[in-house]
This record gives sequence, structure tokens and C-alpha cells, in this order.
Amino acid sequence: MSVTENIKVDTTHNQSDETYTTPINPLSPKEKSPVSNEQQEKENTVSKMQLSNDLTSPLEDSWSFWYFKNDRQCKWQDNLIQLATVSTVEYFWSVYNHIQVASRLGQGCDYFLFKTHIQPMWEDRINRSGGRWSLNLNKSQRATELDKYWLVTLLSLIGDQYTEDAEHVNGCVVSIRSKADRISIWTKDWKNTEVTKRIGSRFREVADIPRNIPLIFESHEDQESKRDATSKILFQA
Repeated sequence: MSVTENIKVDTTHNQSDETYTTPINPLSPKEKSPVSNEQQEKENTVSKMQLSNDLTSPLEDSWSFWYFKNDRQCKWQDNLIQLATVSTVEYFWSVYNHIQVASRLGQGCDYFLFKTHIQPMWEDRINRSGGRWSLNLNKSQRATELDKYWLVTLLSLIGDQYTEDAEHVNGCVVSIRSKADRISIWTKDWKNTEVTKRIGSRFREVADIPRNIPLIFESHEDQESKRDATSKILFQA
């Protein structure tokens, strides 16, 4: 059984780009669906669990969720909002279940999950020499595939699925765009080719990405220098 077969993502509330308005803060996306008593009890139970070290499952690393809201009237840095930092499995699920699924974000918006000491931007010193492995999905796959692949990617990072190469994985990003969506894993040093290629192969394996869907790697340096042009594909997995 594949990694993704047991994962069920609720896409029944997906809306088109024309009708969906990006929330100011994705941590409170469910204004149309009041929290039931049963759901509130579950959330309270999770909160109580977080207060007891005996009942939590600590992560190998601490991770921060970020949200990019794409307000063109603001500077890029001002659009980047840190949502929460998680260091246990229980708190990860508490945060994940309170934010919009990726497929419901507005165009131009992103979610990030990065190790807490790393900023989700090229300029961060730990990202400067790195690059990204990217899975590109066409718009028709947004309703059926995007959320599934994004969740598996998140779980692979917090679950330390990159084993000896985990220290070279900085974070991951899902980007919602008009023509295609993208899920990327950011790495620390693209010139360490052996490690970089291993991470790409592992990404395909843990996310159960079919061989007919390409995974490509580009360096941040090349992307930054070319900006609006197509950057060079260095590796494929």
C-alpha cells in the first residue's frame, strides 16, 4: 500500500479562483462552518494533551508554518506571515486542521513549512547556497491531487523521512498560481550533488509521485538572477 492511499483530503468545499476570496489570516478560514460541540471537545482535548509532556510526541526538529497573502499593495516581506511553530505531532495536527487546505488559497498565495531557525526566503544565509526540488501540477489537478501531495510532503519533513540527509532539507513550499501549482522542497547546498539527488529520489518515494510526473531541481541563485525568465534545470529525479 502506498504512502498516499491512506490519506483522505476534504475537497468538497473547493471553489473556483473567480469566486474564492483569500482570507486575511488562513488560521480562521471556517466562518461559514461554526465549530460543533463535538469538534470543540476534540480541540480542547488536543490542547490539554499539549500541556503534558507525557502525552505528546516530540518532533526531531521544530518547524514554523508561514503564509504569503499576495497583497500587491504591500512589500513582499510584509505579506509574509508566521502562523505558528510546532514541535510535537499533536500541535502539528492542531495547526494543520485549523488552516485552509492549500487548494482553497487564492492565486499568488503560498504556504511554507520551514525549520524554525530558517526564514522562508532566498536571502536567509542557510538557503543562499541551496535550491529546490519542484513538483508541478496543472490546474486540473488542484482539486484532486494538490492537497494530498502537500500533506504527504509536510509529513515527510516533520517525520524525518530524509534520514541522514534531513539536515540538508530546510523546508517546503506550496504555491498557488494561475496556470499551475507547485510543491517544492528547499535544500541547503545544491553543489553537494550526491545529497541533492538523494533528496529528490526520496521526495518521489515518500510522496509516491508517479514516474510520468517530472521532478526538477533548480538553484536559488539561478532563479534569483533570472527572475522572470526560465531558470536552468540542474537535476531531475
